[in-house]
Amino acid sequence: MPRSAEFTIASTGFDELDWEDGSFAVLPYSGSEHLEESLERFGMMHPPWILRRTDAKAVIVDGFKRLRWLRSRGYEKATCVVFAAGSEGTDVWLRRIEGKMFESPLNLAEKAQIVARLAELSDAGGTWRLLLSRLGVSQRPDSIAKWVRLAACGTALLEAAAAGEICERAAMELLDWEERARERILVILRELRCSASIQVEVIERVGEIALRDGKTLTAVLDDPDWEAIVRDNGRNHREKTRDLRDLLYRRRFPRLTARTELFREQAGRLRLPGAARLIPPPSFEGDQWQLEISFSSASELMTLLEEVRSRTEPESLSEVMAPRS
Repeated sequence: MPRSAEFTIASTGFDELDWEDGSFAVLPYSGSEHLEESLERFGMMHPPWILRRTDAKAVIVDGFKRLRWLRSRGYEKATCVVFAAGSEGTDVWLRRIEGKMFESPLNLAEKAQIVARLAELSDAGGTWRLLLSRLGVSQRPDSIAKWVRLAACGTALLEAAAAGEICERAAMELLDWEERARERILVILRELRCSASIQVEVIERVGEIALRDGKTLTAVLDDPDWEAIVRDNGRNHREKTRDLRDLLYRRRFPRLTARTELFREQAGRLRLPGAARLIPPPSFEGDQWQLEISFSSASELMTLLEEVRSRTEPESLSEVMAPRS
């Protein structure tokens, strides 16, 4: 693609900049302490970018934090990459995006903003497609639309995404949640510090329970049993995750949970040998039961089979296997 945005390297006075114009900003939604530490040690190693305008002050394209750091230290000017007035806006944006993509790993919030901006530059031809591909984003309109919605989402979700507290798929799942419920689940996930797959599992379970019971997502999340688990200082985050998943499973599948508990109680009365285990059909659907026996020799197997036969009462076994409504 031909480049139409010409630039020079020049010293630029801070009074020439429009500090309020964030047209080219890609907000990190995270702290900048590492950048500030680097600036304190070595100063500014990469010049900021600015775009001159014919009828107004120059706008910052890249280097917002660096320029503000210099100004806070009493500097009045800086050496900048200066795009000439009249430069093609699309080309400047594509350069800005490509520089952003390859200067350091993008967090999820930055990625969403860049995809949203690329969606506005869809007439940029092959470069647009290339950058989307490099970002790992599908060019399908519905996929891009989700990223655009994420970029415009509330600060709470973007900050959690930027901090790595929520994974990409989980963030996308939360786009359709009402704001209060979204903020509530983010507090819970931040406390659990669970894996990406478990984040999605928790979010999906809450949605399924709300749909089945005709409740709002917030009403499901306001369950006092949830609060007791999340706020329990006697449990670490792994224990909280385990207990919350168990609670969600019981809330989502109450009949299956009750049937499982009944089976365990009844199976315990069968007096099977410790090396033998009765296995019900998946979800207790169907009539194919299994008996699992662990043994290390043929004679041990024969002994165990005889124990199973002699110690198991047919009536008790039939009761365990009886279908339940």
